[in-house]
Amino acid sequence: MIKLKQFGWLMGLCLAATAARGATMILTNINAPLVNPSFNAVSVVNNSTVTASNTTFTFELFKLQNALNLTNKVSGRFIGYPGYDFSTITNSIRLPLANFVNQGTINATSGIVDIFATNLASPGNITVAADGVARLKGFDVNLSRGTIQAGSGAAQSPGFNDILNRQYQNPGLIQDIYWGTGTNQRITGRFVFEQDSDAYLPENMYYSPLHEVIDRRAGGRTFVQLTNSGLNPFAVYVYQRRTQSTNFHYYVVYLATNSVDTNVFADVRFSDFNSGDDTEVFVEIRTTPDTDVITGAPIDNRLYFVDRLGPQGNSVLSTGYVLDGGFLTPSGASRPRSMEIMRTTGTPFEFFSGSPSNATLGVFPRNPVDPLAFGTYDIKAISGNPDQTIFNFIGPFAPGGSNEFVVNAYAAYGAEIGSSVFGTQLHPGSPGLSDPTNAVGRIEIEGQNVDLSLARMRGENLLSIRCTNSISVSNAVLDAPNVNLYLTNTTRPALTLTNILASGVKRFNGQVFAWSADWFNEYLLSRPAGGNSNATAFFHVLVLDISKVGISQDVVTDRLVVNSTNVIMNNTLRPGRSFVIDAHAVTFESNNVLNLFSSAVDMGATNLPNVRHFTNHGVVSVAGLAKFGSDREEPFTNVVNTGSLLAAGGSVRSRYFQNTGSFIANGGALDITADDADIQGTFSSASDILLAGSNLVLNGHVASAAGALNLIVTNSLSDSGVPGTNVINCGYGFSLPLKPARGDLLGTVITSTVPAFASISHLWAGEDRGATAAGFTNNTALGKLAVSCAGNFSLAAFTGAGTSNALYVDRLELLGSAETNFANVLSIDPNIVLYFASANVPPESLDGQFGGRLRWVRSYLGPNSSSNVVLASGQTITVNSSLLASTAIDSDGDGTSNGADASPFDGVAIDSRVTFIGDPPTAAQISWNAAAQTTYRVEFTTALSSAPVWELLTTLTHSAATNAVVTVSDTNLGGTQRYYRVSYTPQ
Repeated sequence: MIKLKQFGWLMGLCLAATAARGATMILTNINAPLVNPSFNAVSVVNNSTVTASNTTFTFELFKLQNALNLTNKVSGRFIGYPGYDFSTITNSIRLPLANFVNQGTINATSGIVDIFATNLASPGNITVAADGVARLKGFDVNLSRGTIQAGSGAAQSPGFNDILNRQYQNPGLIQDIYWGTGTNQRITGRFVFEQDSDAYLPENMYYSPLHEVIDRRAGGRTFVQLTNSGLNPFAVYVYQRRTQSTNFHYYVVYLATNSVDTNVFADVRFSDFNSGDDTEVFVEIRTTPDTDVITGAPIDNRLYFVDRLGPQGNSVLSTGYVLDGGFLTPSGASRPRSMEIMRTTGTPFEFFSGSPSNATLGVFPRNPVDPLAFGTYDIKAISGNPDQTIFNFIGPFAPGGSNEFVVNAYAAYGAEIGSSVFGTQLHPGSPGLSDPTNAVGRIEIEGQNVDLSLARMRGENLLSIRCTNSISVSNAVLDAPNVNLYLTNTTRPALTLTNILASGVKRFNGQVFAWSADWFNEYLLSRPAGGNSNATAFFHVLVLDISKVGISQDVVTDRLVVNSTNVIMNNTLRPGRSFVIDAHAVTFESNNVLNLFSSAVDMGATNLPNVRHFTNHGVVSVAGLAKFGSDREEPFTNVVNTGSLLAAGGSVRSRYFQNTGSFIANGGALDITADDADIQGTFSSASDILLAGSNLVLNGHVASAAGALNLIVTNSLSDSGVPGTNVINCGYGFSLPLKPARGDLLGTVITSTVPAFASISHLWAGEDRGATAAGFTNNTALGKLAVSCAGNFSLAAFTGAGTSNALYVDRLELLGSAETNFANVLSIDPNIVLYFASANVPPESLDGQFGGRLRWVRSYLGPNSSSNVVLASGQTITVNSSLLASTAIDSDGDGTSNGADASPFDGVAIDSRVTFIGDPPTAAQISWNAAAQTTYRVEFTTALSSAPVWELLTTLTHSAATNAVVTVSDTNLGGTQRYYRVSYTPQ
């Protein structure tokens, strides 16, 4: 593949060299400013200023003819519109330059810089406007220490607004969403601007009427309404002016601002500068300054929304235009002629010289005798029939007023601001319109070998980097809200991306929605001295919602495609449309954040096609499913997670799996299948958790399953044995269908919570070895089982995996109704016995229940069921903790139960007597007073030396409920001397 690409480039060079023979000059050396020059030379060196000035109104870029080499020196400048095409053009065929070097400045004020060269180096500066494109393509592309910018903060292309011809072009990165205008249009529903007297409406509840617009997203007519919410209340601005003795003007602005992004500010001014007898409304939207990564200078972010409906009287629609192929063509969008969004680095004079609010909402003239006497009343509006809007002004107009009910002119507009088109899905029905690769304000870099070390780049919309062989991004600063990375590294052992992208950038982004209306009311103005006259009250209301406008924007790695043997990521990445890492091993380091926020993008074989070793030390968040080796023929070799994995559902199939971090499936199941698994850290699932494989070790693990816990382990299932090492909570029971060959979970706590009116199954495959301590060894015994039932109609059912199974539990805790009513809320099938060594309920009351299928093993001394006791002799013995606390058992037969006995195991008097039979003796009978339910050990020795060797004769369990004398016979004396001793273990 590499050889073919090299061959293709060499062919291009040969063609270029052939074409260059037509050049009239070998070298053109520019030392003086030139405007629109024509170059026909093999090599061009610029030491001065070359200006491209388009005078034909076509989108023809400045081009070179028959050139092979171009050098722009430090003093050199290429500047102008519509931009530059640095390649070689011969007979209308575009071929790469052999060498392109930019040490100076290339600036397309509003257009394109397109560079195509085999060897491309630019340590200088390349700039296009926010509505332009910078495109660099080569074989070797060296941009080390250079700068590239597409747009420079607030300095966007200004657009134009031709009011007379009703045409406009939006400023850079502003798109129309919907528009509507007219008089007596369909506006339905009651709406209130300010209310004091309506008890059924909350205070400060404002909303526009339901009005008709043409919605670009929906593709047709629809109705919208602007209203406030608790998070974004409207601020109110009121301005009054009197143009004649009988003409009164009242302007009210209801402004909803962003209460979440505290870096966004707004202010309102009322300008009479160009308005004659009426007033324009200017709303300033500004943010805290940002820092330009190219120059280090602050960026002043400001927008201005202008409402001119008052001066215009009525509103009509203007036609939107875009620059397409050098020509202004209709965009299919529209905008009320009275409304405009301005994007500028300076303050418009109308806003600078405009007036702030000069009145309080509700203060309007209400005394028809003296218009200068002000009172208060509400501005309200109530619609009439569906085809006419009627405004009703509640106030004491003089009797006989000319028109208390009037019709209105209105305008409505919605716009998308900034580079957030993809994030907000402005055009869900047309993916191409919301694709950043089709937007302006972008930088595109493509090459086989790309060096971006110490480069600084700022794209107003998109930065796209495509490398097919080797890339260096050391200490690069890449600043853009959308980033596409197509990176292939075939010559180095590892591709490392460290801190090349910020997690977020500062860009104006969001949506603006506006509705405004004009109306007037005439009434008779009476004067005390006579001379009655008509008075006119003009009203203008603007409802403007900028609550969705912000400055902080997450960086979206819209397309991330990486190919290398070993990929190491240590960055913040938010892939949107595509995400592929084609590598043998991938490592996400501790500072890496990978956020697959689109639900359409999973993580699986498509995204990690050849990965065998997956390591995560950072954060991986997947809106869809995360599958590590579970959706392919061959499993992963290693999956290691020390960080955080978050997905809707997760599954792992690997030879080796280790988790010391967290793995959370917040929308589904979590399945882990591995030959060898070391599970620590945290698991959480909105459904089941499956742990399967050959050898599985739990150590310091915390798991929570809304569904069931399923364990399928064939060889070894174990933990450290330390009580409470693992804590597992399950909401729908648990299952162990196969008993592992060895191992126990004596350090694990499993809590099963049974909801009210639910029946939850618990299946186990342990061997039934009876009520002996042997059942707790290599039999998947549990350290602690807690069963919590929510009510008397809950049922916790236990069943075996075969015909005869057992579940051995060191500590059994019955909680809720399971503690108070265990006989009705527990169910133990005939094919399983539940053995326990200790319990929170008196074990004597549990032992033997359910037909003998609930048994107490008091001889087992486990980590959760044993206590140390010091005997009167000073000897320390270990006993079953529930036996020690029993109020029903008297282990030493002294008449006091263990729980009330200060020395429950000291009072047993082993009064042993030995009777020999025959002369010489052929047998011996050893008798003693045995305590109830106690096991004794009878031993003998032939000599009482300093270290006698005791041999076991037999053991005897006195299982009766009361004390009694017991006898053991020794019939194997053989004429030898013997000594006997009797001992016991409290149980």
